[in-house]
Amino acid sequence: MITVLIRARAGQPVEHLGITLTSLVPAVVHGLVGDAIVMARQADEAISHVADAAGVAVVPDSGSAQGWRQAAAGARGRWLLLLEAGDRMEPGWIPEAEQALLAYSPRLARLRRRPASLADRIGQLVSETLAPRALTPGLLVARDELMAPALAGSVRRLPIAIEALGRA
Repeated sequence: MITVLIRARAGQPVEHLGITLTSLVPAVVHGLVGDAIVMARQADEAISHVADAAGVAVVPDSGSAQGWRQAAAGARGRWLLLLEAGDRMEPGWIPEAEQALLAYSPRLARLRRRPASLADRIGQLVSETLAPRALTPGLLVARDELMAPALAGSVRRLPIAIEALGRA
């Protein structure tokens, strides 16, 4: 089962969080996603309201790789999917993710994010080229692997697309 960690950025419209949570509902019904945790740098009443309505926890976020690890400490799932508020899972992702989890090797997989802007796309390409194991949105990783001091092993690319709305 997957726990989804969603990083909500300051200044983002709260609707972005709602879009991400809504796109996960079919996977919850299917039994693939068991829970979600919203990470927020600042206490925000709107984020708390949306998260509470969806039945997900909100935890403080340092904005760094350590923030992902701190949020993962409260995860129930064996696998973690890292997303950013505004990411929308595209149809057909559930069977692909199930297949990847059943294979269980490698223990790191990267989903294809479709950035909202050219600048976001360039940043994504640089990040994925220089640090393919970086803790960034779009990573599907075994929880114990994420909790290790450094991610090891190869990163498998999955044919799963995420539409990224971008930053506000």
